[in-house]
Order: sequence, then C-alpha cells, then structure tokens
Amino acid sequence: MKARNLSELRAWLRDAISETQPQQISWNDPLSDYVMPDQAAIDSFVERLNHREGFRSDEMDLRPGDVPYAPKVNDLMLAIVLDYARRGQEVVLWGDDKRGQRLDRASSSKQDA
Repeated sequence: MKARNLSELRAWLRDAISETQPQQISWNDPLSDYVMPDQAAIDSFVERLNHREGFRSDEMDLRPGDVPYAPKVNDLMLAIVLDYARRGQEVVLWGDDKRGQRLDRASSSKQDA
C-alpha cells in the first residue's frame, strides 16, 4: 500500500472545505465555520469525504463518531490520519525524494554510503 504524504491529505481536505466555503482555511478554526454549524451537517460532510477522489481510492472509512463533537479543522485532519493508521496505511509527515523514497531513509542511506 502506498504511503501518503500528510501534505496530500491536507490538500484534499482543504479542497473539500473550499467547496463549501471558498475562503482561507485556518486549521485551528472550528469546522462549523466552514460547514453548516450543526453536528448533523458536520457528520454528513465527514461521510462525503470518504467518497472524494484521493480519499476514495485510498478506501478511507472515516465515520462521524471518529471525529469529536464540535471539531476544529485540525481535529478532522487528525481523525483522517488515525483512520489511515487504523487501516495500516502509512502517513509520511515529510516529503519524498524524486525516486519516491522517504527522505528519512534516503538521507540515512546516503550517510551510510
């Protein structure tokens, strides 16, 4: 299973939120600032994320109960990362080099050479 870069997941979430409220997104804002301000709308938004391109191809299975009540945008991002971890898919917090190797492995192998 391909490792996902956290920046990819953040971009996919940012794109999904931007469809409902096209404005600059702050990760510390309540999600209700961007999605209708009731829990049912937030739960519906969470369910729709599973079907967005990228998340869908990764078979994300985020459920409304995976996200805390009245979440901040960053709480939703954390729930997404935890869903990937629960399914055994690695989320890389930093980038890949041009060969697709994780930078931490690439840099340590270069030091060993």
